[in-house]
Amino acid sequence: MLCLIAVHPGAAAPPGQATLVGPSDILGGASQTFTWKSVSEATRYYLKVSDATNVTLDLEYTAEQAKCANGETLCFIALTATLAAGQGAWWVRAWNSDGLGPLSNGMIFRVYFSPPTWSQTLAAADRFQIIMQYAAVLDRETGLVWERVPSAETRTWLNARSNCINKNVGFRKGWRLPSIHEMESLVDTSIKTPGPLLPAGHPFVNVKSAIYWSASTYADMPTLAWGVPFDSPGGGPDSKANAHYVWCVRGAGPLDNY
Repeated sequence: MLCLIAVHPGAAAPPGQATLVGPSDILGGASQTFTWKSVSEATRYYLKVSDATNVTLDLEYTAEQAKCANGETLCFIALTATLAAGQGAWWVRAWNSDGLGPLSNGMIFRVYFSPPTWSQTLAAADRFQIIMQYAAVLDRETGLVWERVPSAETRTWLNARSNCINKNVGFRKGWRLPSIHEMESLVDTSIKTPGPLLPAGHPFVNVKSAIYWSASTYADMPTLAWGVPFDSPGGGPDSKANAHYVWCVRGAGPLDNY
């Protein structure tokens, strides 16, 4: 007895695997756009986002909501969510009435809060970003921009202040001597070995295990100003006539003695 099996062209099947496009780098702020290549025959997509604290968002969108229901090449979702600072990952899975497709390969990203706040405690990999043609470093804990390579010369306090005012770093002016609080924000008191007392993995170059001037005058004696040692915790005032190292900063903040 001969049995015939009818095969119908275009038989229904679950959709294929989605291919992610981005983000795969740095994220900032509370709104992020996730983009992937549309999958043939998919009518829904499941977006999974996991942040650095393993908080996971499992979200469902129609192809219409993802702007790829009419044969568009790319799907995208603008997601408003607060993600923890650090490394995260995301995935997409396509769906239709015949079932779920395979989970996509994951894509890694890093999250930074914007604007930075002094309440954060970030690892160096998440805290510092090299900018301005590799000449400066953005500190995402404080929002300040520092010279990547501080001056190798020592100066009196007045000369240190003038040096920063006249400085041109990364083809940008607007530099100043930092306040005592800003200067000390770079000190990592957990470092127990000989300095400089900077967070492990920092991107700065040629930082000395020595005292750097701040812009803050000592209130009880105007001939003194605060200095910050990078070879031991704690700072103190010194005569403005003495010479110490200079590290200029750029960005909003207290402009002591300017």
